[in-house]
Amino acid sequence: MATSSSCESNLAPTEFNLTSSIESSPGLTVAIERCPLCDGSRRSFHCRKCVNEGLFVHTKGSHPERYKEKRFKLDHLQKERQGRLERVQDALKQHMQRDKQIGEIEKCRERINLLKMALTAAKEKKRKSKEIFDKKKRENYLRVVKGRKHEEKKKRIYSYIETVRMSNEEKKELCLQKKRELAAERKIQVQRLVEFIFQVEEVALISESDSMAVSTVSALRDASHTAYVRGQWVYTDGSGEAQYRIVEPTLPCSGDYSAYNLWVAASQENGGNPDNSLRNPGHRISAGLCYASQMTAILSHILDIRLPRKQPYSEFCTNEITERQFKHSVASLNQNILYLCFSQSVPNPERLDPRNTLQNIVVLLSCPLLGRNSNFEIDKDLMASIEDSIIFQEEDSDTGGMEDEMINDWEQVSEDVTYVTDVPARSGYSSTLSNIQTMSYPGQPPEQLTASGFVTSAATSFMSLFRGGDHKS
Repeated sequence: MATSSSCESNLAPTEFNLTSSIESSPGLTVAIERCPLCDGSRRSFHCRKCVNEGLFVHTKGSHPERYKEKRFKLDHLQKERQGRLERVQDALKQHMQRDKQIGEIEKCRERINLLKMALTAAKEKKRKSKEIFDKKKRENYLRVVKGRKHEEKKKRIYSYIETVRMSNEEKKELCLQKKRELAAERKIQVQRLVEFIFQVEEVALISESDSMAVSTVSALRDASHTAYVRGQWVYTDGSGEAQYRIVEPTLPCSGDYSAYNLWVAASQENGGNPDNSLRNPGHRISAGLCYASQMTAILSHILDIRLPRKQPYSEFCTNEITERQFKHSVASLNQNILYLCFSQSVPNPERLDPRNTLQNIVVLLSCPLLGRNSNFEIDKDLMASIEDSIIFQEEDSDTGGMEDEMINDWEQVSEDVTYVTDVPARSGYSSTLSNIQTMSYPGQPPEQLTASGFVTSAATSFMSLFRGGDHKS
């Protein structure tokens, strides 16, 4: 069977390679192999020339036209199709161009619409921005107007502040001047109080000769100041130690006022018949403390200082006060005096003694800033030491009864021995006694007067002093 080579397009094969046996035997028409064209075995077989020229028909005979005719029709149809296609393309080209232009127009319209919308939005934004701008402009204008008004107001305020500052400086200077004048007036009132009512001074120690110490008068004097209290003999005379005098009574510098408690105890043990002489330690200490208490109250009134504790000076005018109440009253008095000293800013706080009542008053009266009324600092340790001293005294009083009794150390003196007490003559003391005698109650002898007479006399003299000052002014 012949094989065909590769052929171009749709042309039928033109060459068939037959076997040599077939070519060499002419006249044989029977094919023994399949046709390479139709892949079938047929008896009829076309030659190369017929095949090349297309002069063959379909094997079955259903199509009588030859291949050459069909090929011609095909070419004619292809040319006609190509012409129609070109005509259609020419006709569609205008439509496509028109559609393209219509599409471009639609795009332009959409773009125009978008631009119109953007322009509208820009105009709206511009309108709003203009409104905001106008609003800000009006606000800025109002701020400028207000700023001018505030500037004027600021100048007026500065002027007012300067005026007030100058006025305050003048008032401050006037206030300081008034304070100085008030301090000077207070100092004058305090000096008058000390000069005419409460004279406070330190008492010098009296030196006695050796012969006087061993004389009978000295022994009798010592015996007269000795009392049998709580199972032991106690010496109650404190004239041998440093003392301070207020008006006439004296108080020890040590702050030991136990002689008053001993006198009260001795009075209770003697069946309610105390020693009512003017020089006994009970009257002396109670009168001195009463004067100091009254003087403290008046000083706080003059100096316009509120005391930390109440100052009822009537507590020292009775002999029915207990030892604990007496110590509490003395501690309150000392604390108030220290408070007055701190309020006047004493230059030497180390001179203050929490137990020495009259010494603190002397330090207060000698203060160069006496009469001031401003801020001050308090020594809390010194104030607290008063309470500590009270506790210490209470402990001493509780343990005092456990000591050994010294009964045989003192010689008993017979009652028939008379003793005359030398009372020094002082003008202030004599005037005080005369006042007490004139103000005594009927049926009460002068020697039985207690410190209440001194308090009444001092108060009367003080009030008369201020009345006289008011009449002079």
